[in-house]
Amino acid sequence: MDLQSSSQNSHCPPLGRSPKRSWLVAGFSYVEHVGREVREAALLTDRSRRRRVELKPPAALADGSGVANARRIKRVRWLTEIAERRLVDRLLDFRNSKRCIFTISQVPKEACWGPRTATADLSGVLCWWGQPVRVWAIGYLRRLAIVVQVDAPLPQVIVGVEFVRDVDAESMGRLSGRHAGEAGAGGMFESKRISNGGGSIRMFREVYDATKEYTSKCRMPRISLSDLVIGDVVLVETKMMRIAGSAGWASWYELQSISRLLPRPCGVDDAVIDDFPFSL
Repeated sequence: MDLQSSSQNSHCPPLGRSPKRSWLVAGFSYVEHVGREVREAALLTDRSRRRRVELKPPAALADGSGVANARRIKRVRWLTEIAERRLVDRLLDFRNSKRCIFTISQVPKEACWGPRTATADLSGVLCWWGQPVRVWAIGYLRRLAIVVQVDAPLPQVIVGVEFVRDVDAESMGRLSGRHAGEAGAGGMFESKRISNGGGSIRMFREVYDATKEYTSKCRMPRISLSDLVIGDVVLVETKMMRIAGSAGWASWYELQSISRLLPRPCGVDDAVIDDFPFSL
């Protein structure tokens, strides 16, 4: 997948630039760059003195929280300014309708469960114009579990991500409310994957190093699950799935790949210790 192709799509902004919306509030303009927080200071003059105030967007004036706060990045000490700009300018609001790739805040409201035809059954996959939607969740890695049991020998991988923005958690809540019939409450994003095939025991291998760039998976270095560290900034690619059960439909996000965007410094020495000087 070539991210540069997205700039030619009429449904998404060119990479490196942010579309903007503007309002007129009490005679003053407020400009919000989508994906970044920009506030203008207005110089107000009254009869007695001049004072500088910070304007708020209409949403913030209305409910006290607002668009700006929802889109603010949750920073950690290892999130560099360059990495933050990359997230804001290129990744957090990415959408490519042609390839049906959307960050979780950009999934179209018109997306629905797919059709069932003579050649394919997509009724259990969230689709956009009959094509499965690939949903991106970007955030801090908070959970990584690998489950292999005697009664379930196929390896299962579970990934938990804390979104870097509140707006993404809110979008997940709305998406679950629309398509899963669940309460629209945002929280940690969780995705899982079970190895396919009755005789398959291979561990999940779709893990990539996207520290330098996120591009086609065939051009990104493959890394191991054990290379990931809690706190890494990751891009988790998923598909929203559902299956019919006795109590109705159950839905989940099926893990497709994990790409590490920024590693958390951990200061671990990888040197092998010579603790057994014998040969048996």
